[in-house]
Amino acid sequence: MSLSIMQWNAHGLRCHKDQLKHYLISTSNQPDILCVQETFLKEKMQVPKIEGYDTIRKDCISHQKGGLVIYIKIGLNSKVLDIEDIIHIEIQGIEIKTEIGHLKIYNVYLPPGHNVSKKDLQKIFINKRTLMVGDFNAHNKVWGCSYNNFRGNTVEEIVTESNMVILNTGQITRINSNQSKANSVIDLSICSQDLGLNARHIVTNNNLGSDHFASITIINEEINIENNLSMHNWKLNKANWKVYKENSKFIITNDILNKDSIEDNYNSIIDCINTLANETIPRINRNSRNNKRKKSKPLPYWNENCNTAIYNRNKIRNKMKKTRDLNDYMEYKKQEATVKRTLKMEAKNSWENYCSEINSQTKLGSVWNMARRMNGVATYSSIPTLKNNSSIAETNLDKANLLAQTYASVSVLKTIMKTF
Repeated sequence: MSLSIMQWNAHGLRCHKDQLKHYLISTSNQPDILCVQETFLKEKMQVPKIEGYDTIRKDCISHQKGGLVIYIKIGLNSKVLDIEDIIHIEIQGIEIKTEIGHLKIYNVYLPPGHNVSKKDLQKIFINKRTLMVGDFNAHNKVWGCSYNNFRGNTVEEIVTESNMVILNTGQITRINSNQSKANSVIDLSICSQDLGLNARHIVTNNNLGSDHFASITIINEEINIENNLSMHNWKLNKANWKVYKENSKFIITNDILNKDSIEDNYNSIIDCINTLANETIPRINRNSRNNKRKKSKPLPYWNENCNTAIYNRNKIRNKMKKTRDLNDYMEYKKQEATVKRTLKMEAKNSWENYCSEINSQTKLGSVWNMARRMNGVATYSSIPTLKNNSSIAETNLDKANLLAQTYASVSVLKTIMKTF
């Protein structure tokens, strides 16, 4: 499975989160990583959760807007990169592992109206197994803009000197007003030379309520997404504990501890317990759980009214892009407002209807489940790549072993003070 990275300048993530969620639900190929710019999130604001993804956020504290978030598909092992703060440059990054090796992915936002020196910009361009996506606000005819600006010329120089590759094909990434005849291709996807032949970039026809289109970068390298290895592999509420107890008398005996090493004895005990469990406790069918979860509607309020409003918005937007007529532009802005109003009203009505049906017999768990579905809250999160001295744990099994070893090392008797 190839690695898919989606980038999108949200221009306010909380305002457009539901359109993003619906897009991810309805698309046949969900991105493995989603890089969002201009989230407008601040310290006390909660980042919108998306089912099936972990989040890494970096808020902008220097000015009112800005802000970055990376959504990572659960099960894809990653490590957050420690990046130097650079004035007027917002950047965050992660490192993942593909079949070829480790790959660094950076989420970048360069706000307009600030002069960023070439020396500072060079710090974020790394020319080995690196992908950079984001809104650079850099205009240059080389990647499809109608004109060049100072930042665009600077980025072009650095890309040339660093032997990096701009994957954009000239497709417009930002929706300009009808007064502007210029083409804006400012949401860039830049990779190191060693990735250039194995990567491609596509701009979708979905702006999801923002003034920027979402775009996808595909890297033709296989990745490994691990399943949720939680402890709940058995239907304990349906276990036959009476038979379990009777069978244990014959299976768990002193004979299982006659091995030569502690590890062999440990494995023998585990085998006996698993044998008992297989005989008396039914297993959870993970495939059926996943199918059931997919059939449930993550956004319960989403209906045909929402789809119609978005369809009409996109239709007039496409017309406005061709004609650049003032009337079409005004109609597009009206339809954009209609979409926001429709989504808000349908969500409110759906929640009010659900609350009106709650009574003394309603289970609390079902209420919490509906609340989570309305907010798209993920039910499971991944543990990032762990490191302890020279040991690096990337798989779930390696992480579990490393945590156990670390816990054991601080729990031995020799670490306890005599006074204790």
